[in-house]
Amino acid sequence: MELVPDTPNTSHALGYFQWKSVAYGSTGGERNSSLPCKMYKPHSLNETLRIPSIIYAFYGEDLANGYNIEAYNVSFGIADGDFYDKNSFLGWSALIGYGTPPRDSFSVLVICIMAVALGAPLVLLIVGTIVVLVMRRKTVTPSYEPVN
Repeated sequence: MELVPDTPNTSHALGYFQWKSVAYGSTGGERNSSLPCKMYKPHSLNETLRIPSIIYAFYGEDLANGYNIEAYNVSFGIADGDFYDKNSFLGWSALIGYGTPPRDSFSVLVICIMAVALGAPLVLLIVGTIVVLVMRRKTVTPSYEPVN
């Protein structure tokens, strides 16, 4: 999942925040110790909540007038679950960057493997159909003399 700001044109600097939609209860990251996460829509902080002082230190005193500050909440698990008591560990990975976010793509090897895996049965089906049709049209001449 990712969070990318909306910009009116390409002259604005872009940043991004990407994360896995699952957290793990062990350092190995096995499927049996996974816990899905839930994300919520961003909400404005300008009028509702107190803005942390570290943000003021970075952007200055006119922060609320010049910028729209939004908060984003990502939560893990359910309220009644015992995930934290059982594991005593929570691992979650995220990526923060500047510029355009990286995109997932298939490698050439994966595309070749998929083409062979999907194409070979199709080729066999087409060749088999052609052989059956040719064999049906071929007339078989008997090699024996009729008794009568």
